Amino acid sequence: MKKVLAFLSTLIATPPVFANSALLCIDCSGPSKAKAFATSKANRLICDQDFGPQKTCSSRNKIVTLVDRDSGKPYRYNVYHEPDAPWNVNADRIALNDNMEKGFAVLTKFYRDLGSAITSSSSNISHLNGSINNVNNTSSIYVQAKTTNCPTQTALSTITDASAMQNLEDSARLEIATNLSSKNNDTNLHPIKKNNTYSLNFMGIGLSIIDKASSRNPSFVVSFDESERNTSLQDYLLFTVDVLGYDANNIPITDFNLSDSSRVAGFTLSRLRGENGPVPIDNECVETKLEEAVNMGLLTVKTSSVGGSGGAGGGEGSGGKGSGGKGSGASFPVSGGMGCQIVDFFQSGVHIYTFKICS
Repeated sequence: MKKVLAFLSTLIATPPVFANSALLCIDCSGPSKAKAFATSKANRLICDQDFGPQKTCSSRNKIVTLVDRDSGKPYRYNVYHEPDAPWNVNADRIALNDNMEKGFAVLTKFYRDLGSAITSSSSNISHLNGSINNVNNTSSIYVQAKTTNCPTQTALSTITDASAMQNLEDSARLEIATNLSSKNNDTNLHPIKKNNTYSLNFMGIGLSIIDKASSRNPSFVVSFDESERNTSLQDYLLFTVDVLGYDANNIPITDFNLSDSSRVAGFTLSRLRGENGPVPIDNECVETKLEEAVNMGLLTVKTSSVGGSGGAGGGEGSGGKGSGGKGSGASFPVSGGMGCQIVDFFQSGVHIYTFKICS
C-alpha cells in the first residue's frame, strides 16, 4: 500500500512555481509586437517631489518572459525606463537557449490542444446524457409513480445524485483524454494545468505559462433538454477542468470543479446555494426531486421556521438556521402548521442548497 501511495503522489503534485515562468500573449507574432507587450509590463515610474528641470524619476528594471499563444515562440526582455526625461520605456531582448525555446513551444501547444479538447468534448452531449440516464434510474416505485409528469433527465436530478455526477465526470474524463491524445503527441512529458497556470519539466528545465489574457479557463459544459421549470434558457452544468497528473496508462488525471454559473431547475447554482437568500419552492417537480433524493439518502436536510407558526421536526429552532453543517436528519417535505420553513440540504456533510417552502 505504501508503494501505491508513493506512486500516486508522484503522479499528482501541486505545480511548483518555476523560475522560468512566461506570460501568455494573444498576439506576439513577431519581435516588435513581443517588445510592445513586454514594455507594457514595466514597473511603475517613481518621481521625486520636485518640478522643473531638476525633477528625477526612476524605476526598477523587470525581466519579462512571454510566449506567443499561436506560434509558441518565447521571448525574454529586460524592461526599464530610460534615465532621462521623458523617461521612455525600453526593452532589451535576452536570448533563450534551445531547450527553453523547444520547451515553451511544447507547453504552448498543450495549452491550445487541452483547451480545444475540453471545448470539443462538450459537444458530445448525447453520449454523456445517455450515460447519466443509466445511473439516474434508481428511484423507488413510489417516487416513480409520483414523478410521472415530471422530467427525469435533468441537471437537478444529476447534481443531487453523487453516482450520476461521478458517471458524468468519468465520461467527460475519457472524452477529454481521447480528444487530447488525438491532437497532442507530447502528453508523455506530463504537462499539467492548475487554474490558469500550465507547467512542464522539459529536459530538466522547469517551465510554466500563466494565462492572464483569457477572460476564463476553458470549460466543459453539459446541456440538458429537460428542466423541472420551463424557462427561456436551457439548464446546463459548467465545469472548469484541471490536469493534475497522469495515470500508468498516460491518461490525464483531471479535476472537475462545478461552477456556480451552472443553471439548474431554471436557477443559477449560486442562487440555489442561497447567494441572495433562500429560493422559494413553487414547483412540484422540484419538490418531488428533492424528496426523492432525501428518501434515497442522497441528501440530508435541516429545517428552521420563519414567519408564522410553522414548525418542522429536526429543525434548529424558529427564526434561524442554527449551527452545524451535516444536516439534522429531518424529513422532507417538511410538516407543521401554517408558515414557512427554511430547508438546508446537505450532501456528504457539505451544505449545498437553501430553499424556502411555505404551507
